[in-house]
Amino acid sequence: MSGKQPLRGKRVAITGGGRGIGLATARELHARGAEVAIGDLHLDVAKHGAASIAPEVVALGLDVSNRDSFAQFLEDTKARPGALSTASSAGPARRPSPSRRRYRSCARPG
Repeated sequence: MSGKQPLRGKRVAITGGGRGIGLATARELHARGAEVAIGDLHLDVAKHGAASIAPEVVALGLDVSNRDSFAQFLEDTKARPGALSTASSAGPARRPSPSRRRYRSCARPG
């Protein structure tokens, strides 16, 4: 990657950013100059992931299946100086319902 930082001054909120694709996304966007806030169901995982990128990366607790938790995540991200530019979801949107899990287990071939 070149020395350019095309995302300098942009703020990005990433759900499911504590590990995996979310953490890789956070790392890449930060390398490109974005200010990054990581949200994850497990705050300790989010903190560890954020620390692995840079001290200024923000880690916040987040349960995307809970509307109030998601709203608080966005508010906490927006409360920092500068405007929120975009949000990226790397985590599941919701947990499968028990009936859906039963259907999947019944639908599997022999």
